[in-house]
Amino acid sequence: MPGPLFASDGRVDLRPVAEEDHDAIARDMNHPDLRVPGGGPTGPTDADAVAEFVEWLRNDDNTGFVVCAEGGYVGLVTLREDGFQGRVATYGVWITPDAQGRGYATAASELAFEWAFDQHGYHKVAANVFAFNEASMALMESLGFTEEGVHREERFADGEFVDVHRYGLLAREWR
Repeated sequence: MPGPLFASDGRVDLRPVAEEDHDAIARDMNHPDLRVPGGGPTGPTDADAVAEFVEWLRNDDNTGFVVCAEGGYVGLVTLREDGFQGRVATYGVWITPDAQGRGYATAASELAFEWAFDQHGYHKVAANVFAFNEASMALMESLGFTEEGVHREERFADGEFVDVHRYGLLAREWR
């Protein structure tokens, strides 16, 4: 596992993104089962686009962790700070298709939220989920998020405009 360990719960580890992760990130960003439901790029993602994405993760307003299990990379969890001193972050998570259904998204999200609320002092974590992404909506509810509204036909995905559900989790609701 390249890079220093940031957090672990015994099932999954979170660590900073390393150069060795770029190929796995590119594979996931190009996989239709992740790209379309996640609202990613509509075209192919090349090495330059991955490098740009990783650089974006490293700017002062963003945090990205590689999710490791089974001895290596299984996904990514991100937090993007929104607003000026609002202490709100928009969250996203993906688990590579071969590792889905094993609870890694839940475990990685819980570790990320412990950091966000307990160490970084965020007041709220928010998430935006496409209406057809039932697995992500179920994940939000299992993590204690509240659905705060629906942005009708907000994004274009897979050839049509789709609703985006907005979820929120306040620090006082966590735990």
